[in-house]
Amino acid sequence: HVAYTSLLRCSAKQGDVEAADRLLRQMSEAGIPPDTQALNVVLDAFVTAGELERAEEYLASMQSSGWEPTVVSFTTVISGYAEKGDAASAVRVFESMRDAAVEPNQVTFNSLIQSHASCSDIAGAE
Repeated sequence: HVAYTSLLRCSAKQGDVEAADRLLRQMSEAGIPPDTQALNVVLDAFVTAGELERAEEYLASMQSSGWEPTVVSFTTVISGYAEKGDAASAVRVFESMRDAAVEPNQVTFNSLIQSHASCSDIAGAE
C-alpha cells in the first residue's frame, strides 16, 4: 500500500492525472482498497494539472460512491480554485463541504480569502 501511495504522490507532483488514475485502478485490482490519503493524492494530481473541474467531479463521484471526503479533500480543490482566482467556484466547493458536514480549517479559510483577494473582491474576502 505504501508503495502505491508513494507512486501516486510522484504522479500528483508531476500533474500526471492519467498515471495517478491508472495506479488507483491497479491498487483496486490488486485487492488493495484505496484509502482517503490515496484518493486525496489523486485530487491533488487533478489540481496540479490545472484540471479543477475534473477534480470537483472526482470529489463528487467519490462521495456518491460512499467515500467520505475530509477537510483536506475539499481544501485541495478550494485551494486550486483560489490559485486560479476563481472565487465563485471556491465558494461553491466550500458550500459542498458544509453540506457534507465537514468542518473547515484555517487553510480552508485562507484559501477562500485568497480566492476573493486575487480577483480584488475585498468584500468577499472579508
